[in-house]
Amino acid sequence: MLARGLDIKFCPPEETYNGFYSSRAKQVVLCCDKFSGKEALRSTLTHELVHVYDVIFFPVILTSSFVGTDKCGTAKQERAQK
Repeated sequence: MLARGLDIKFCPPEETYNGFYSSRAKQVVLCCDKFSGKEALRSTLTHELVHVYDVIFFPVILTSSFVGTDKCGTAKQERAQK
């Protein structure tokens, strides 16, 4: 479920998320510009890994997923067409 593993990117300043799991890209992305310290990073990574666990053990159809455009670039939202 994590074929592309973990990536760290800059995320758009107007967005409120610190990271996300993309089921489409099979990747956890952490926003490198959003963390105030090690504990915030640890908390966000734990939260996103719970999403990975949920997808593995409780599969659902997701209505959307986030996929970053490039390393430390902007992120864009891709709507799942289901």
